[in-house]
Amino acid sequence: MYKIKTALSLLFCLSAFLFPHLTKASAYWMEIHGTGKIKYQVKIEVCYGFIDDLSERHRSTGPEFQRIKDFNFFLYNAKGEKLKIELQLMGDHWVGTFIPNQEGTYRILE
Repeated sequence: MYKIKTALSLLFCLSAFLFPHLTKASAYWMEIHGTGKIKYQVKIEVCYGFIDDLSERHRSTGPEFQRIKDFNFFLYNAKGEKLKIELQLMGDHWVGTFIPNQEGTYRILE
């Protein structure tokens, strides 16, 4: 019985360290670039890829990446108006832009 418990404990420990390295989760994400000031362009980059063991993001351009063209992105401006953001393919990411025209909160949604 002791050998079975030891073997199961060893198997559990190995799986706890081994399985995270065998699998990589892929995801979509947005990167927002701007000054935070009115009248200055804000650039939205939409990406697809995975995060490695060191928490670094790696972009991918496979079939899942191409699906970004089917997404609909919107901006809710400071007045609460809903505006569509058009995306353009730029190598390993898609880009959309807007220019905030007044102080307030702007929300980007898919």
